[in-house]
Amino acid sequence: MKFKKLLKAMYPRRKIKLTLLCMLLVTSVFAQKVIEMEKLNGVYQIPCKVNGIPMKFIFDTGASDVSISYIEAGFLLKQGLLKEDDVLGSVNYKMANGEIREGTKINLKSIDIGGTLLSDINATIVHNLEAPLLLGQTAIDKLGAYTIKENLLIFNDNNEELSLEENDKGYSRLMNFLVKENLIEFVPTSELKDNHDIKNLVKKLDSLTTLKNKDNPITQYELGASYMKLYHEIVQVIDKSKAKEVFYKSVYLLEQACNNKSEDACYELGENYRFAVVENGTIDSKKSIYWYKKGANLGNSLTSSACSHSLGRYYKNSGKDDEAFYWFHKAAVAGQNDSYSELGDCYYYGEGVSKDYEKALYWYEKGVLPNYKKMGDIFYYGGYGITMDFGKAVEYYEKGAANRYYGSNTMLGQMYYLGEHFKVDKRKAFLHYEIDAKKNGHDHAYYMMGLMTYNGEGILTDRKKGFKYYYEAAYRGHSAAQYQVGVSYYYGYGTNIDKAKSASWIEKSFENGYERAKEFWDNKQLWIYKED
Repeated sequence: MKFKKLLKAMYPRRKIKLTLLCMLLVTSVFAQKVIEMEKLNGVYQIPCKVNGIPMKFIFDTGASDVSISYIEAGFLLKQGLLKEDDVLGSVNYKMANGEIREGTKINLKSIDIGGTLLSDINATIVHNLEAPLLLGQTAIDKLGAYTIKENLLIFNDNNEELSLEENDKGYSRLMNFLVKENLIEFVPTSELKDNHDIKNLVKKLDSLTTLKNKDNPITQYELGASYMKLYHEIVQVIDKSKAKEVFYKSVYLLEQACNNKSEDACYELGENYRFAVVENGTIDSKKSIYWYKKGANLGNSLTSSACSHSLGRYYKNSGKDDEAFYWFHKAAVAGQNDSYSELGDCYYYGEGVSKDYEKALYWYEKGVLPNYKKMGDIFYYGGYGITMDFGKAVEYYEKGAANRYYGSNTMLGQMYYLGEHFKVDKRKAFLHYEIDAKKNGHDHAYYMMGLMTYNGEGILTDRKKGFKYYYEAAYRGHSAAQYQVGVSYYYGYGTNIDKAKSASWIEKSFENGYERAKEFWDNKQLWIYKED
């Protein structure tokens, strides 16, 4: 009875079977740690301390790095917990909606997860005030082998860093492991001594191979995934053909786990074949799709839904909209955040399904970072189940502008320029266009700045500046701007007369669908000036 009371005291609000709790208590004898996570909007959040400051991160096995937003980074800087030496440079990363954004690479001195201290973690500052905090693989990998039971994270509490220079016994143990597993020729001694990532992976593999139940799909997955990570590391320092044995070991173990219904293993295989992790470096789409589908059909977990999402991306890129819609819908219904925006796009553009702005809006709103620009467009244009509403459009465009969504400021500029919802205010229109042009490189924003500067609308007339703005838009492919640049070169508006350049830009404009360019080409007989 005392034992049962103890269990109730530890887990008063959890409906967990007694056998599972017994297992957790027994495994704690073997230095395992159990952390309770909070499930919010279909994802798990885990409490951590970053450089001593408490934060809550999304436990995201699909993210390569730990990421924080400007807000957390600014606080750490003000407290002196993030120093100049910790800033490693700029990096580009891909948003869930497919946009490429710039971030800042940093080093976090420590992340404390329930008393387990992880040191020197690579992280990214996302240049967005509302970006979620993600605990990615740069931290998760350092936890070693882990499992998730309901909302509980279970992992070995092992903070020891193996120093091969100072610990001959530890070095000997790892060498023995490599010999036993026939890996000694694939992992050079020098790399085992000097390469921190390879050293820790070998250490993790050594630990996993000592587990008794190797037929357990979790163990098979952890072994297979670790071998695949080791393959990634060693192909960078030795010949690929020599590393293929590690690749084959990984695939063998992961396939075993897949056949034992491990969704994680299926996803791992799908990803690796998708990104050309084979000995000859070629992508094998058929195998990738096979394993994604196997994982997707195993259930409705987040990992299964990640397989479905990847299938959706594959079919979308292949132009098979019906297939893409099916898999995005399956993933989104199962709670895959990345698929919300993709499914919203399917309804927004009518790809694989009839256009339906109401459903597009529903799925956009579920996203962690909703596509405010498209949500604004839904109310700006109306139709397909939504009544036109400029007021609602402005609400979303302003949110999009605050989050630097491409085109949001341009639409606000247009509404000030045309007097839609707002009174006509050319100065405010120009300022909005300027923000989108200079921060996001928006072609139409540059075009409008050129038009307004040429004509003195909301700003002093200046044809040289106007030509500069037109040129920026033309360079980005804006057909009307290409026409204006061609006309400017022909007459010398804001630039020197150059008939050859005029012919080149007018021709580009027409090829990009601007009809007035063909008329100008014919009237001025610009073919005379066309350069061979």
